[in-house]
Amino acid sequence: MLGEKRFMHKKHQHAGHTSKGLFDPQRLFALLGLKGEETILDLGCGDGYLSLLIAQIEQKGRVYALDIYKEGVKLFKASLKKLTNALPVLADAHKVPFKKETIDIVLMVDVVHGFYVNEELETIIKEIVFTLRPQGRIAIVDFPPNPEIPGPPLDIRLSPEKIRKIFSPFGFRQEIVVELSPSQYVVILEKMRIN
Repeated sequence: MLGEKRFMHKKHQHAGHTSKGLFDPQRLFALLGLKGEETILDLGCGDGYLSLLIAQIEQKGRVYALDIYKEGVKLFKASLKKLTNALPVLADAHKVPFKKETIDIVLMVDVVHGFYVNEELETIIKEIVFTLRPQGRIAIVDFPPNPEIPGPPLDIRLSPEKIRKIFSPFGFRQEIVVELSPSQYVVILEKMRIN
């Protein structure tokens, strides 16, 4: 059908993988300074591994584990057991089902390079800007552009500096860049308050 291709989203070839074992999640949580009261969106959560760990910390907060792939959301839902502060969300990151400025932290683990190579990142960033509270933060974990580190193809990996340059025009300022492990770094950005 003519025009249908325009609305079909490309499936990045690394979709469906887990971040489990690539870095120590407790180190990431410490860098974020989680207090247990935040509302967190794990955008592109995959199997929900990190969302589950966060939900155990966020006793008074809420964790939304969002992914477009049913298999991942199903796995996450099945692993919830008695956790009531974590919610699986089967949705497209191009149009997230949240109200304006309701999220404190957006977590994007090993997904930014896929959105970038599929030329979808600008749309995703606009959704993040809409849902993130002023002075809210986004934590982007990804593979460094180092040919000796296994991961996605080298030509689609983004450096922390490239991520900063991409997000800066949308009102984000860089807080920190930290190597979480030899194969993963995190860039934490803050949404600047607009007066």
